[in-house]
Amino acid sequence: MMKGIIDLFNFLIFFIFSIFLYRETTEENYIQMNGELVEVIVINLQGGRTCSAIIDYNQKNYKVKLAKTDCNNRVLIGEKITLKYLKEWDKFIFPEKRTLLIYYISLFFFLVPTYFLFKMIRKNFVKY
Repeated sequence: MMKGIIDLFNFLIFFIFSIFLYRETTEENYIQMNGELVEVIVINLQGGRTCSAIIDYNQKNYKVKLAKTDCNNRVLIGEKITLKYLKEWDKFIFPEKRTLLIYYISLFFFLVPTYFLFKMIRKNFVKY
């Protein structure tokens, strides 16, 4: 009984995580495929747990996620950087971001909750 509850918990956690990961990577992959390269100016950098940059594009400020190394080394305040921009969604990503790889990894994560679901069904409904 306890193993069934643990399997259900694992299924729910991995399923929810995989949905969020898939949604985010699908968006980023779409921007990577259909976005246009634009030059923006970095206005401010925000550190902490997640690093981000405030950028200016067409007199409007946007927040863009950065890798920790970008926040400390690569991106400077006042610098012009090139990003991919999708006008219809009004979002930016870095052009060198490997969105297709992360997209396939997110699809793989759907297999983990499927395993736990199969394990629960096999234990509870299939009698030998």
